[in-house]
Amino acid sequence: MSGRVGKVSPDERLKVWVRAGGRCAFCNVYLLESELTRRPVLLGEVAHNVAASDAGPRGDARLSAKLRNSADNLLLLCGLHHPDSDKRAQLDLLTVDQLQALKSDQERRVRQATESVGRKRTGLLRMQGHIRGATVDVGLEAATEAVLRSSNRFPELPLSFDRQGVEIDLRHVAGETSADDTYYKAATARIDEVVNQLLRPAVESGAVSHLSIFAIARFPLLIYLGSRVDDALTVDVFQRHRATESWVWPEPAADDPTFAVRRDPPLDDANDHPATEAVLIINASGTIHRSELPVSTYELPAYVIEVEQGVPHTDTVRSRTTRDSIEYAIRTMLGQLEQDDKSIRTLHVFAAAPVSVGVTLGRSVGWGIHPRLVVYDRLDDGTYRPALEVTTP
Repeated sequence: MSGRVGKVSPDERLKVWVRAGGRCAFCNVYLLESELTRRPVLLGEVAHNVAASDAGPRGDARLSAKLRNSADNLLLLCGLHHPDSDKRAQLDLLTVDQLQALKSDQERRVRQATESVGRKRTGLLRMQGHIRGATVDVGLEAATEAVLRSSNRFPELPLSFDRQGVEIDLRHVAGETSADDTYYKAATARIDEVVNQLLRPAVESGAVSHLSIFAIARFPLLIYLGSRVDDALTVDVFQRHRATESWVWPEPAADDPTFAVRRDPPLDDANDHPATEAVLIINASGTIHRSELPVSTYELPAYVIEVEQGVPHTDTVRSRTTRDSIEYAIRTMLGQLEQDDKSIRTLHVFAAAPVSVGVTLGRSVGWGIHPRLVVYDRLDDGTYRPALEVTTP
């Protein structure tokens, strides 16, 4: 059969325009605006690679009418280059393969360019466990809403067959109520299993470059999780806000609290030798006093991170600005250790802080030459006991 075979449907025509980004495949001129009036007009022409008819330029009788008029066989060209590309005198150069390569290169460039602006991808990591026997859930729907509403990203779930993202479920780890060494050993093993088998290979392959973390668990496990997330990743840590009962980060406000770090001398200054251990207290959602800590810490210097004005409460960390202020205070503290307390190899950590601070602290110390952390649990009687050691992986 000769002559024109079928015609391009509106759906296929739209695909061509979108894939080409509204630009000519040859000269890249923008085809959606008049250069004369600057009004929005359609200046592009949808051109065939393999011709619409057998007798046309680059005609091929073996290709069906459907394939000839599909977006895969069509290019978006300007009014100058469309007729130029069909001149028989140059078909030896403008072959089917040459035009297909040109089309593919243009569409690849358009896709890469548009992926680098606007909303970017983020992987979801959710960790959920019991806290003092209470069941806590970090739902996929709530996490997705938080990303969409409070970040310039969209969530992708590429690392699981059930399209649930990366999930570390600690709710089936026995012994949370007593939270003894056996519990923490099992819980950290579960974290390592998911990170090493699922997350780390995806990071190394380039499948995930940004991660949104939603976690609820005992505070030592939040720090441990943060220490295990690869430092090559850009990470956004979320938390559930009691004021709104939501994981969505509110917009920053001018009066958002800021945090600073100070160094306190030992309460019992009986040791004349350089300290090899120190205390880190983070007062972000409540206040921990030195006198509440184990007596064994009294002879140690203490670094205290606390709000610069006011009294900390459950919603003090109410925006990313405040969360980032705490991260800056943590990094300032680590810098002071490097400068003034090089002999310190262990930090005893006591924190009254929301989940985002725990993960952030773990991220800050997990991938550098920093002291090991001995993280404490607060018991029902108000005393503290060491729960977990966190060191660089």
